[in-house]
Amino acid sequence: MCRQLGAFHADARDGQDYDGEDALGSGRSAQQAAAALKQAATALAAAEKAVTQAHAANSRIRWNPEP
Repeated sequence: MCRQLGAFHADARDGQDYDGEDALGSGRSAQQAAAALKQAATALAAAEKAVTQAHAANSRIRWNPEP
């Protein structure tokens, strides 16, 4: 989802897809949002990898019921 939002914002141009100025008035809000979303997507991918590794490690543990 972050990658999709980032791609949308990367292609957005001030005044093209919406009326008015961006919040900064510089025409760069979309580019800043795209960069932040790309960074979030990278962080989420790293988190996904860590959770997957933890799950894989946990699958090798044998859980014994307490007596």
